Amino acid sequence: MGRRVQARFFQPRTPAEQLSKTVQLIGQGIRSGAAYPPLILHARRAAARCDRRKDWLGQLQEVFKDFLGRRRYVKDPTKTETVASSGKAIYEHTLGAANPEGWGTGDCDEATAAIGALAGAIGLDSRIVVMAPPSSPQRPT
Repeated sequence: MGRRVQARFFQPRTPAEQLSKTVQLIGQGIRSGAAYPPLILHARRAAARCDRRKDWLGQLQEVFKDFLGRRRYVKDPTKTETVASSGKAIYEHTLGAANPEGWGTGDCDEATAAIGALAGAIGLDSRIVVMAPPSSPQRPT
């Protein structure tokens, strides 16, 4: 029996709740994706296109180019937030492994989780930074 694809759907009550929950789910997706074997293999193959040995930035650039070449931006459903929060969801849907045409879909949340997971899969750390001033009502708690 295959592993379940995990994408979280939620309807936030406030912008602050949405931001906080979204960041939490993105972090979960990054950790899960960086440990998902098919995603690791995919990231390593993309990183190996870098010509120079031990060029971590060059490897990350190759991974990012691969990501951009296989992704289509698609908005979330109205009044619903979706986040790919498992390695399988990121690999199959955001990166498009389950799509016969080979392209993945998602919005900025899925892109953030996917890029963080791909970076982690080649040994690079990532950090989620929220760009909201301390007094903003959208700042997570």
